[in-house]
This record gives sequence, C-alpha cells and structure tokens, in this order.
Amino acid sequence: MASVEFIEHKGVRILRIEFVGDLTNDRVREIMDAAKSIIASQPQSSVRTLTILGEFHFDTQTAVAFREYIEYNKPYIKAGAVIGVAGLRKALYNSLMFLTRREVRIGNNEEEAQEYLAGA
Repeated sequence: MASVEFIEHKGVRILRIEFVGDLTNDRVREIMDAAKSIIASQPQSSVRTLTILGEFHFDTQTAVAFREYIEYNKPYIKAGAVIGVAGLRKALYNSLMFLTRREVRIGNNEEEAQEYLAGA
C-alpha cells in the first residue's frame, strides 16, 4: 500500500508519504508526483513531511528519481523525517542528503518521527 495524505499530530499538519509494498519504479514515480503536487501547493518553508520507506526494489533509476524529488521539494519543506532506512539504503540516503544539502531526520518508528516533526 502507498499513500500521500496530510495527518495531524499535536495540532501540526504533517504530510505522510508512504512508499510501502511491491512498488515498481513507475509506481514510485507516481507517489513522488502526487507528493510533489501537494507540496508545491503549500507556502515555501511550511511543509513537514514524514516519509515511510518499505522494502521495494531500489535501483539507480529510483535513486535518481529520489534525488530529483528531494531537490524539487526543498524550497517548500520546513522539516522532514523518514523511517525505514537501514543497511545499504542508509548509505544511499546519507549521500542523497549530502548531495541535495537537505537534513531529514531518520526515525526508528512513526511515533518518534511524528513527535520530532510536531516540535520542528
């Protein structure tokens, strides 16, 4: 299952972006496009994002798409958190953060990430 929706935690709106399930590269891009559309409709530096990554196939094409997605969203993001980053994905994640000059906190679970975002 994958979704893009606003949730509320402690009175703070958080855009929850879920990349979970047996996702193809095309489906990953569809989710990114849906998220980009919502994010770009908000004022700059106002969006808090919670990204949940599942165990979908992650290749070079997916990595390039994520880099473009992160760069596109940068002006609109106030704070971000991600869960589901471990192992080799953590190395890739850290390089994407370095290349895009973004700081997105890695959370251990959704509740921890929401707490961080509510205080950001």
